[in-house]
Amino acid sequence: MGRRDRVVLHVPAGPALVRPLDPGDAGAGRRAERRRSGARCRNPRRADAAGGRRRSGRERSVIAWAAVDPAVGEIEHERGDVVVPAASTIKLFVYSAFRRSKLDPGDSAAVAPAGGSGVAEHLRAPLTLTDHAFLMLAVSDNASTNVLLERVGLDAVADEIARLGLRHTAVRRLMMRAGPENETTAVDLAFGLYRLLEEPFAGDLVAALTVAADAESFLPYALPGVAVAAKSGELDSVRHEVALLRDADRRLVTAVCSAPPARPDELAAVAARRWRA
Repeated sequence: MGRRDRVVLHVPAGPALVRPLDPGDAGAGRRAERRRSGARCRNPRRADAAGGRRRSGRERSVIAWAAVDPAVGEIEHERGDVVVPAASTIKLFVYSAFRRSKLDPGDSAAVAPAGGSGVAEHLRAPLTLTDHAFLMLAVSDNASTNVLLERVGLDAVADEIARLGLRHTAVRRLMMRAGPENETTAVDLAFGLYRLLEEPFAGDLVAALTVAADAESFLPYALPGVAVAAKSGELDSVRHEVALLRDADRRLVTAVCSAPPARPDELAAVAARRWRA
């Protein structure tokens, strides 16, 4: 698994910046991902099987995690500053850029086929931008994501990422398009979701992520009795999950990233250990 760094960071009250990236770890991570990169989204069941073979047949998955405890204002992580392809986790910040934009959420928007995950391109009923935003998070809809990216613009999403204080997250292309990868880190994902929970639209965000978690996350099985709202992301080279975990007395935001892809239950087990720690 390599060197394990564990750092506790204070989260300032205002917009914050994460600890500077370790150049050695980041360079190795980016080079490894570029060698293994693949932007094709796949059926989850096929992906799970392929991920297991890849992990046993080639090299072991390297897992990075980060956890934010809002009650004490700290980030704890291991390898959490290593840069990886963001996959569909970047959709969190597309969502926040849309919600903070001046676009009319009731505007209808047609979709172009994108492929990969989602249902919007198969529906005949007209969809509003609000519908697209929900589908983007709830079913990781690529076509809906591209509608929002085209309306909001990559620059606006980049500005939103900067506003949140995420130094190592970048949006560079639409879903299922050729080009440089969208990138992030476990620290940025955990801290970014933590920041979004302070926004006026946090209730809508959590509602969509709860639907997503019910559909595809292993966390509800790993943590019975804990409310889970989560967004996963997967490419041929990576699998990630960022989640809000809640019960009556506590909240915790976790992000677990893996390259090559770990199984979804393995990601959930890492997050569950942080909840129980």
